[in-house]
Amino acid sequence: MRAEGWKQSSPKKLLAAANALMEADLNQDHSFITCLCIMLSNHGRTLSFERAGHPSPIRIEPESAPQVLKSRGIAIGLQIGCKFEEMLEEVTLFRH
Repeated sequence: MRAEGWKQSSPKKLLAAANALMEADLNQDHSFITCLCIMLSNHGRTLSFERAGHPSPIRIEPESAPQVLKSRGIAIGLQIGCKFEEMLEEVTLFRH
């Protein structure tokens, strides 16, 4: 994940690359990996995340009730190729 993180421009692309690299080994072992991938923009005003089978993150801000940030996502190793990427839903949050 660390090596691919420098190459990829979004959480969705990073998880798709990780799945492509690990799917054969995970499939052989009947294993999978859950992951939450978050990328913060350089200026800090946008945060993008993607879930790969991991529980949904919770957004907590002062003066507001906690908010579960829902999105689709399948664990790494459960689907191969472009089917994996089709099952992901990247979410971007903007800070005012």
